Amino acid sequence: MSSRRCVVIGAGILGASVAARLATAGLRVTLLDQDQPGRATSRWSFAWVNSNDKGPRPYHDLNHAGIGAWAELAPDLDGDAWYRPVGHVELATAAAAELQARVQRLAG
Repeated sequence: MSSRRCVVIGAGILGASVAARLATAGLRVTLLDQDQPGRATSRWSFAWVNSNDKGPRPYHDLNHAGIGAWAELAPDLDGDAWYRPVGHVELATAAAAELQARVQRLAG
């Protein structure tokens, strides 16, 4: 075991993921949170795991990469119990041309 140590503050989705990756890389990790893991922001919002209508393009690409990373990581974290990549529902209030342009951009 490595003598390198680190502390990750926040045991939500991001903190737990970072801690898991650091531990896999051989570091001794201490994970701290003021409450139970996943009980703060992660409990109420998993919104960063989507790429729908996120701009600018680099931000969209980062979110899209996050979707792939979660799909890869989920099986190692009992993903059947919590990870459900089910899509997106939105009330369309924009003009048809704007919606069509968004669909084409996202499909690309």
